[in-house]
Amino acid sequence: NAKVECLHAFIEAHERVLNELSQLERFSAVRLCVEQVVMAAKRDLRLVEELNPRRFFYSKHALVLKICISRRKHFLEEQVREGWIAPSDAEPLITLTRELLAEIETHRPRVVTNWRGENRDLYVE
Repeated sequence: NAKVECLHAFIEAHERVLNELSQLERFSAVRLCVEQVVMAAKRDLRLVEELNPRRFFYSKHALVLKICISRRKHFLEEQVREGWIAPSDAEPLITLTRELLAEIETHRPRVVTNWRGENRDLYVE
């Protein structure tokens, strides 16, 4: 799960750098190198998807869930800073979002492996 998330984050961050830094145009060798590294990371991610699709899609959905909850938490904190929400009103919600993020981080899904309903861990580490 963490490895897939790291690859997604790595690709996202480096693609953002490639798109937003106009200074890289002057250093075409550096830009080419970063593009090749990003392409290699994308190949690795596709390989993980092919070898273990359940883990890949679970990781992808868990990452999206973490992003959504983190954005909500940051939005609440921003509203408190700007004075739109009283700190006493926002604190229970911010605490809840922290707890949700911690629960997502520690959750390990189980997979039904046969018709008898026997389960096994999706992640064996």
